[in-house]
Amino acid sequence: MTRCSALASAVHAVAFGALLLATAAPAQAANSGFVSASGGQFVLNGRPFYFVGSNAYYLVPAATWGATNYTDETMTMAQSLGFTVFRAWGFFDDPGQATALQSGPGVYNEASFRAMDYVLYKADQAGVRLLISLVNYWGDFGGMPQYVRWCSPGSSTDAFYTNASCRQLYKNYVSHLVNRVNTYNGRLYRNDPTIFAWELANEPRSGDRTGQLVRGWIAEMAAYIKSIDSNHMVTTGEEGFDLTTAGYNSGAYNNQSWLFDGTNGISFTQNTADPNIDFAQIHLYPEYWNFSPSIGSTWIADHTQIARQLRKPLLLGEFGHAVNSAAVYDEWLRTFDTENGGGALVWQLMCGSCYAMRDQFGVQYPPNTSVSDVLQRAAVTANAKKGTPSDNVPPGSRTGITIGSVSVSPETVDPGQGKDGASTITVTSGTGSGNGPAFVVTSTGASPSAVAQGGTINIRTSVRSSQMTSAIVDLEIYDASGTKVGQNACRVSFTSSGKTKNCRWSYVVPSSLASGLYTVKVGVFSSDWSVLYVWLNRAGVLTVQ
Repeated sequence: MTRCSALASAVHAVAFGALLLATAAPAQAANSGFVSASGGQFVLNGRPFYFVGSNAYYLVPAATWGATNYTDETMTMAQSLGFTVFRAWGFFDDPGQATALQSGPGVYNEASFRAMDYVLYKADQAGVRLLISLVNYWGDFGGMPQYVRWCSPGSSTDAFYTNASCRQLYKNYVSHLVNRVNTYNGRLYRNDPTIFAWELANEPRSGDRTGQLVRGWIAEMAAYIKSIDSNHMVTTGEEGFDLTTAGYNSGAYNNQSWLFDGTNGISFTQNTADPNIDFAQIHLYPEYWNFSPSIGSTWIADHTQIARQLRKPLLLGEFGHAVNSAAVYDEWLRTFDTENGGGALVWQLMCGSCYAMRDQFGVQYPPNTSVSDVLQRAAVTANAKKGTPSDNVPPGSRTGITIGSVSVSPETVDPGQGKDGASTITVTSGTGSGNGPAFVVTSTGASPSAVAQGGTINIRTSVRSSQMTSAIVDLEIYDASGTKVGQNACRVSFTSSGKTKNCRWSYVVPSSLASGLYTVKVGVFSSDWSVLYVWLNRAGVLTVQ
């Protein structure tokens, strides 16, 4: 999608002073282990890794201008919504900008690279990983057009792929970045698990209808990065165009033959098959591509199937729609989940300050909106599939807790008994251990997913214990302002290790309760409420109509 003018306008609309960053004392890292791709899925520390997050292209450029609050607010947003991956620009090639990362061929601005250090440092502290794009096909922030002006003046953008000086200039920049030592934590970029993967380019295209121009460049550069960084994955950054209709329901795309006839000089199938490309990537913008939003699900399913045949996970690296976005995104993300896609990054949910750099697809957060609600639900579902909590408070750290009055029900039945047919609207899980047994909250669900004032919603959560013990499972409901509107607790006894117990609650919605989205929180306490073992701040969501 062409966003050149929109982004350029946003850049000039934001004015910041020069960046002055002091080196900070290293803090405890939150990210451990490198994400890899194996058997068609992402893997982290031997477990499947799924995610829903957002693009945040602006993090590094804004930090170079001194707006490090963009980073801070974005990481707060991530923790609020359960986002574990963002996609960001790792380039800024512009001789007209004093804060550019590369202001001339091989001329690197140390102060601006320190800004990138800060972004990675804060992302690590927040438990967030970054997909870093290394160059832009478009002219925003310099991109391939600027490289060509440096190394082959007067040539078309295709010279970026063919000109030996251009290719070497790109390699030099990549080497400088990959081998950089972060001034905030002393970590080499190539050894930093905060980096999810390297993206060769944002939306590469060419005038070569055979696709071989870009195909050869991808092969060369992916192999080069692998030769200097054995820890991180590499992806192409492409949009999903191809040279063939094989594998695609081509008749579904409103006769847009240009998607599959080489018009953009890209072959998704051939590029993804490269042995040094770890995962597939596509983008999705039906408003620009002249087919209906509903066909977006076909685009996702088709590419997921091709990636599956290549035994590589698929990333929906960008997706955007300006009209009825929440409903459209919900449909796409449900398809993505059904197809078992690896990750999805919206273009884009933006922090309050970051919203100054929005385009037509930008949605501000906070406040909560229907779009952020859809994305949060999808993130919770993705986090549950990988078996890690999106918001987990360590045991003993929840101070000042007010339990209030609760009703304690009898011990609940084991899974498989008394099935109520409840449809799970959100699923999450979390683990916790401390001075006592370890517990796992394996799932949380509610039926129906939406209810009117005065109606009843059945909430159920399942908890597994590592040993014989007793505990209290606490269910709480909060409105958008953070006010608790309901609470119920179950006292459970685990008669053997590995046992699972369910806590069920029929919550009658007060007639005075406002319509909107509500958050379900789950805690596991000792039998006297004195010790907190697990706390899930966003175990689920439900809607009051």
